[in-house]
Amino acid sequence: MYLPDTFLLIFCTIFLVQACGPMQAGGAKGRPGPPGRDGRDGNQGVQGEQGEIGEDGDEGLQGTPGIIGPRGEEGDLGGPGDEGDQGLTGMRGMNTQVG
Repeated sequence: MYLPDTFLLIFCTIFLVQACGPMQAGGAKGRPGPPGRDGRDGNQGVQGEQGEIGEDGDEGLQGTPGIIGPRGEEGDLGGPGDEGDQGLTGMRGMNTQVG
């Protein structure tokens, strides 16, 4: 029973020396690893004073047409128009007698 316990104790001791020895002895250090990721942004500070008003911007595009409004009131009746041109002469009728 003592032999497995002794073997286990020696095995753990060797593992501990290999794992923790270089850190405590200040021995040769390995290469530095890659840089870590950026941390979280901090709290947003107090808002500053409002700046001066800038120049007017360019005129925007024309918007879409609006809805058609209600029909307006009927206007006053206008005066008579000019007399029109004389119409074309019609065809001679069938029921007329030549005489």
